[in-house]
Parts: sequence; structure tokens; C-alpha cells
Amino acid sequence: VYVCPDGSRYTVLVDDEAALLLLPDSARRLAHVRSASGARYAEGEDEFWSKGEEASFVIDGTRVSGCTSDRMAAVWEAARIRGVDYRAVGNEPGWHLEIVRMGRTRFVGDYGAMTVEFPTPVAQRDDATGTIRYVGTGDGQDIAITLESRRCQDTMVDVDYPLTVTIDLDGRRLLGCGRALGAADEAAGASAD
Repeated sequence: VYVCPDGSRYTVLVDDEAALLLLPDSARRLAHVRSASGARYAEGEDEFWSKGEEASFVIDGTRVSGCTSDRMAAVWEAARIRGVDYRAVGNEPGWHLEIVRMGRTRFVGDYGAMTVEFPTPVAQRDDATGTIRYVGTGDGQDIAITLESRRCQDTMVDVDYPLTVTIDLDGRRLLGCGRALGAADEAAGASAD
């Protein structure tokens, strides 16, 4: 994900052969081409060039330069592209959670030392309190996840989120912040905004 001085944002998926530029109304495949410096991809009058954390774009003949990589946004965008419905993060110890409503839920805790994965159970919704709750067992551990439509601030990175997230995992309680991604927006994420 690149953020540009004019306020525009571009998401780019890159492999050795091509770059897929995701625009609000379309996606454009740009072939890898030789470059004296950095990585360059082009097709017709469209172009994506990057070197280190900086990039420039030419879209429909209009050039935007001075764009910088937003690594935090890229993690969330990658989750959305993979079909994750809800994503949450927490600190001390660091953890993250990804819920795919019609798939699997994955919790990675203790700075990556622990992973608990299980089929996502049916959500228990309470519209009166604005909460969604998932209760399951994964890798021999009981886990309960509560998503509450209440603003949450991650003070470690100074970011506000629309969901407050509580995870109860085998007697431990972890608190964090999250948001709905993609199709899940109509549920908890949208009602908190």
C-alpha cells in the first residue's frame, strides 16, 4: 500500500513477472520491464515504479510521484484480499487475530510463539449491546472472542479502531482493537463508525 502526497492510495500486488495495481473501480496488470534503478512495471500508458520505500505511478497518463509505503496498511489490506472478515491486534504480549466467517479463525499470540487455529463457529450476535461473540476450541485450547462496537485506541501506534476486542484463551484475558474488513463491514465495523 502506497500513500501519495496528493492523498491518493494505491494497493499493488507484486511477483517476479508482473504487478497487479488495484484501483477503486478496476485492477490493472502491469508487466515487469527493465529499469536502470528500482523495479518498474508498465502496460500501455500505465506504470508503477518503486525503489525501497518510495514509488511513483502513471495512471491513464497522469503521474503521481513521491508515494511512500505504508507497511501497517499493507498488513490489513493483505488480510482483506485473503478474505479475512475481522482482524484484531493487541500488545503486551503482542498478538493478532484473523476471523474468516465461513472458514477458519487464527490467533497468533506471544509475539508469534503461539498459534491457535480452528473452524470459525457460528457468531453469537447481541444487537442490543453491539457485540459479536465466537466461542470455539482450537489445538486443544478453549477460546472466546468478543467483538464490541466500541472505539478502541492502540496507544503503541496511535491508531483508532472501531472495535474493542476481548479474547479469553484458557484462563488468560487479552484486550485489543480491531476492525471489520470487506463483507463484514455491514456487521460490527459499520455500526461503530
